[in-house]
Amino acid sequence: MLTGIARAYNTRHSSLITVGDKVMPICKEAEIDATKYVDSVSKKMVKVDHTKWSGTVVEDKPLPPTAFDASVEGKRTAILSAVEDYVTKHFGGGANDDNEERSDELNHTILSRFAPRFCSSFHYH
Repeated sequence: MLTGIARAYNTRHSSLITVGDKVMPICKEAEIDATKYVDSVSKKMVKVDHTKWSGTVVEDKPLPPTAFDASVEGKRTAILSAVEDYVTKHFGGGANDDNEERSDELNHTILSRFAPRFCSSFHYH
């Protein structure tokens, strides 16, 4: 029951989960089933623990070739690239490592928040 409540909350609020050293939003558009989601940036399947806000890449089950619509793939990657360039240009770190680290974190957060909202039609379904 708790997992179902956490899943509903995470999906509704596009909660960010940790997958390795990156973050990924949980959204309905990327849902394969209750615990598996598509990471649209890495194009991999991620198994999610909704109560711990964490996920692991499922290496033994690649996404089918039809997981992404080939006719819009160029647009999807161009949008993600443009957002990444914008974030780097306007929120890029300074000369010291602390700013660079915060810049990378901000970059991942903005991309992961932006991608599911704008590119929802490019996801698994």
